[in-house]
Amino acid sequence: MQYNRKYSFAISIPYLILLFAFMSATAWILPAQNIHRWIPVLAGFVDIEDIPLLDSHIIAAVFLIITAVSLYAFNERYIMTGRVSLTLPLVFLILALSSPLSLIFSGTSVATLFLMWSLYTTLTLKKNDQNSFLSVFLATSAALFEPLAVFLIPIAMFFSIREIAVSLRKIVLILLAFLIPFLFIISLRFIFFDDAVIFAEEYLRHLKAGAVLEPNIRSVSNILFLLEFIILLLTSIKSVYRRINSFKIVKSASFVRFTTMIVFLAILVILYPESGSWLMQIVSLPAAVLIVESTGENEDSHKRKLSFFLVTIFMVLSRVVCFI
Repeated sequence: MQYNRKYSFAISIPYLILLFAFMSATAWILPAQNIHRWIPVLAGFVDIEDIPLLDSHIIAAVFLIITAVSLYAFNERYIMTGRVSLTLPLVFLILALSSPLSLIFSGTSVATLFLMWSLYTTLTLKKNDQNSFLSVFLATSAALFEPLAVFLIPIAMFFSIREIAVSLRKIVLILLAFLIPFLFIISLRFIFFDDAVIFAEEYLRHLKAGAVLEPNIRSVSNILFLLEFIILLLTSIKSVYRRINSFKIVKSASFVRFTTMIVFLAILVILYPESGSWLMQIVSLPAAVLIVESTGENEDSHKRKLSFFLVTIFMVLSRVVCFI
């Protein structure tokens, strides 16, 4: 079958490398400072605002790279999306770097990596039932770095229970995986600061919905980027699910998980618009997988390639505006 190869350059490695080079270089020199972002597990031990900006950039970059490498390994093992293996991690990095806060260390930097491996372990439950414990444990650990990640724990729980023969022992394992990280941090607060109750109240305060539907729009190009990005995601999901029955079982299961994650994250962005820039790194994970798969060799992929090209154009314009 002949495929329409128009706009294929938009998903080519040379174009993606140039775009990544621009986004990463400008992210390093953005006019910025360490913005206060509460990281539960580090609260009281490390003052994020006191970390030198260069060190913050380096730590954030290291976690981004580790997550990209993990995504590459996940793709090679299960999904095999993209004509070239580097396409997926590059698209992830580019989307993540679209946020001006991408290279400022926050709990999201660590949470994204934990959530990546949490999804990975839900695909290996039949080989090792203990992975059901590990999947929920990783998702809950992510919530110790980024409070909003607590709303993603049900995804790990659901797919962990769904893929195993349910028994009392396994339900207890999953509940322990959920409770242990929180018990650990509460114990830590009690031992070192004797403020476990105050800490719990602070955690719950960060889970209160913000100014719903009041996103932090910085420019017209930023609005266009968001609108085109949403359109691209919707069309990518439609394209993937039109062909999902032809996928291998594990690949199909992977896309179900990533789509579920996108839905939960979309709700979070609506409820917590002030956290949208921080959450972009997590959003980029499932978004990159869906976009790369939908821009592959199928009959109307050129439409998504054009949409992705427009997303990158508006992304670059939004970054340029940051310096004006």
